[in-house]
Formats: sequence, structure tokens, C-alpha cells
Amino acid sequence: MASSGSGSSSTPKVWNPDNLPVVKDKSLGIIPCRYKAGSWEVFIIQQRAGYWCFCKGHPKATDKSEYETACRELKEETNMEVKKLLFEDKVQEQYGFNYKKHAWKDKTVEYWLAEVIDDSVIKLQVEEVQAFKWIPAGEVHKQMTYFQAKELSKSVAEKLANYKLE
Repeated sequence: MASSGSGSSSTPKVWNPDNLPVVKDKSLGIIPCRYKAGSWEVFIIQQRAGYWCFCKGHPKATDKSEYETACRELKEETNMEVKKLLFEDKVQEQYGFNYKKHAWKDKTVEYWLAEVIDDSVIKLQVEEVQAFKWIPAGEVHKQMTYFQAKELSKSVAEKLANYKLE
């Protein structure tokens, strides 16, 4: 994956070293969180391709909203369900990569941070996911594979540190 760059509205927002045609892509996800023993933990997955990330996926025609897409993806990939949203606003990561050697994929992923139901039985979608971990929020960036996910993880940890428990 490439580092984020800046550009005008007519140019890609991500680095495109080979100046390939740009394909925009958007995914949506839930970042599962739980408050345990006085601190926040965050759930991450390891994809079959080997990299660590948050759960995410693409909308389906049957999804009624972006939030529904995110919840569906969480359920499909982990069998977990949202208990409550921690913040109304989403967090985002953006990156780019060479897609099938003929295009540059400019990918945006938007996530909601949510507390998940405690008694969820985690069942991984084995076609896509090979492992998972609950990690203290402040440590997640150390496990993430890619730079953008590491930076997003730091932002998530900061948001959770400032979250006011009810």
C-alpha cells in the first residue's frame, strides 16, 4: 500500500507511482470495542492474505444504509453484533494500491466505533479471515500491518481515551 498524498479534486488523493487509471472504492466497517478491567480493548482481524486490519466490506444492493453494511460485514466476518455506537461520527482511512496491474485503486474506508455484545460467540468467516485478537486500544497500532491502519489505530485509541462512560 502506498502512503497518502495530497491532490486537487481532479487528481487522486493517494500516491499513484505508475500514473495508472484510478478506480475509486469505498468500504464500510465497525471497529469493535469493549471496556474490560478498566480500559478499552479493540478487536482486529488477520485476513487470509496475512495482514492485520479492522472488519470492513462493500455495500450490497440489499443494504438499506452504510451503517447496515458495516453491521452486516461485522456479523459475517466475526458473528459479533453491535450493542451501541460509541460515537456518531465515523473515522476514516484512505490508501491506494496497484489493482490487477491495470489500475490504481483509491480506497476509502469509513468505520464506526461500537461496543459489541459481550456474549457474542466469535466465529470467523474462514474464507476471508484467519485470526483475531482483542488488544488494548493504545497497543493496536503495533499490530497493524499497514501505515494507514497504524495511524487510524492511534486516532481510535485517542477517541476511546476521551470517551465518557455512562
